[in-house]
Amino acid sequence: MRQSIAILTFLASAALADDVLSFIFPGGYDGVAPVATVESVNPSTTSALVTCPTGTAADECGWGNGLNVQIISGTRYEAVMSAASLYVSYGCDYNSVATQMTCTAETSDQDAQTAILSGSDVAFITASVVEGAEKLSGASATGSASASASASASGSAAPTSSGSAAASSALRTSIASASGTAAAGSHASGPPSATASSSAPQSTGAAARFGIEGTALLALAGAAALNVL
Repeated sequence: MRQSIAILTFLASAALADDVLSFIFPGGYDGVAPVATVESVNPSTTSALVTCPTGTAADECGWGNGLNVQIISGTRYEAVMSAASLYVSYGCDYNSVATQMTCTAETSDQDAQTAILSGSDVAFITASVVEGAEKLSGASATGSASASASASASGSAAPTSSGSAAASSALRTSIASASGTAAAGSHASGPPSATASSSAPQSTGAAARFGIEGTALLALAGAAALNVL
């Protein structure tokens, strides 16, 4: 338990470091490292806009108009991105006891679906803070305290995942699938809650139900934002 609290405290501190912002994007991302503008910071929530570095081509980065990210108490990650007809929204909760991330995501053509990620599937993306770094002064300590309290209060573990490798593979679908997403209509804005799915999260292969491939969707979003499509 002490080790779990220590890990969670470290993650909270890293997520709120003065010069970087760490966040989760289900499906992963391997393009050009993004940058972040910190918009607001309070004792429990940090809000930021994640975008491509200035001068970066959409097909090399693809964050388009930006990903609106919220980090809540160092353990909850919510984000929304929209460009043209493409819409992506997700919310992830980190369980320190089980060392797992439960994420609920929805896209333009798919309702909210939930999956449990663990091991290498729980991959944080780091964005360099280019504006608003001064707002993070002291936020690391606050985030660490909140994370420790959250870890201490947690009394039950999430279901154990037995399919991390399958989940990681399943999250990576084809560009064609992403193209179908872009052509669909958009949902009302707002990140889904971790319990938004009508069915309970499955640990084995559940990520396949997301229907998202991180890099493909991001590249597509960037192209749409620049009226390339």
